[in-house]
Amino acid sequence: MNLAELKRLRSSRGTPCVSVLFPTHVGAPGSQEDHIRMRNLLDEARRRLATEAPKPEARKIMERLEKLASEVRSEATHRGLGLFANPEIALKLDLPFTVSERVVVDETFATRDLVSILNRSPRYWVLVLAEKGTRLLRGTGETVSEPTIPGFPMILAREEAPKRKAMAPPADRKKDEILLHFLQKVEKRVTEISKVEPHPLVLVGVERHLGHFREVAGNRAEVLATVEGSHAKTPAAKLAKLVWPQVEAGLRERTGRALGDLERAVHARKYASGVVETWRAASEGRVAELVVEEAYRQPARMVGGVLTVVENPEGPGVIDDAVDEVIEATLDKGGRVVFVGKGSLRAHQGIAAILRY
Repeated sequence: MNLAELKRLRSSRGTPCVSVLFPTHVGAPGSQEDHIRMRNLLDEARRRLATEAPKPEARKIMERLEKLASEVRSEATHRGLGLFANPEIALKLDLPFTVSERVVVDETFATRDLVSILNRSPRYWVLVLAEKGTRLLRGTGETVSEPTIPGFPMILAREEAPKRKAMAPPADRKKDEILLHFLQKVEKRVTEISKVEPHPLVLVGVERHLGHFREVAGNRAEVLATVEGSHAKTPAAKLAKLVWPQVEAGLRERTGRALGDLERAVHARKYASGVVETWRAASEGRVAELVVEEAYRQPARMVGGVLTVVENPEGPGVIDDAVDEVIEATLDKGGRVVFVGKGSLRAHQGIAAILRY
């Protein structure tokens, strides 16, 4: 699951929109127990549609939900599942976090909680360097999954060595040149993907591959952590256990750097404080890095593009958490988001931004 998929769901309208959400057994979402619970939820959706939608639409939506259910893989490692269908769209999301079991039939899909959880979960790419198959996996919190990403796995072809006019180099040097050429292709593809989903990298590989990739990438890649070892065929679930302790350490360092950068931005007067100011800056694309206290949430009302803080999250026209709106706007405009501990931003009312200009 990624924000692009969630945005697709959030932008979709079509009565009725059916959302089926349920937690799974970690490492075995296709288990018999999960299958029975999923069938029960689909039966509930069928009963709801029978009373809330015309028969042709109800039949079409149920056909889509049944097809999505048939695609659930027993070997997946997600912690929850979401099946979404209306007359125009059908989408299955593997969720890297647990969710409450429920069926929602409404004018829109039930994605608000998913967006909030995803926004507040550490996200990163896991790049497993290997000549016989470099892989790119998606990390969300403690979970690592291996989605289908065009171009991956990337395999080194020895004939791809750059052409040279000079005398052929020694064998070891030639091997290094071939590897560097391959890793340049890998880095280029990762950079392209990071423009759409700008998350830091966790590098996994043997020392030689790690060193050459750093040489190729230079300062262009934000490396959150590294894990040494040969893991070309290590399953995603095992990789998650290997990388998460390193990711946690990397996040702690990142938090310290972010607070230091914010202090320097304050001295340079290139910052914004509070949810109203940061929302304005984020919507204008001026936020380079957003710093948010992990537990901070703030209801607000949006009128004519102007955000106003309110106390009651259940009032008419109230956004239950405007902080999520600031986070999404920052990410949409290519900014970064860093979470810090409670009380770290007391002087900034829980949220602050380092501005590009």
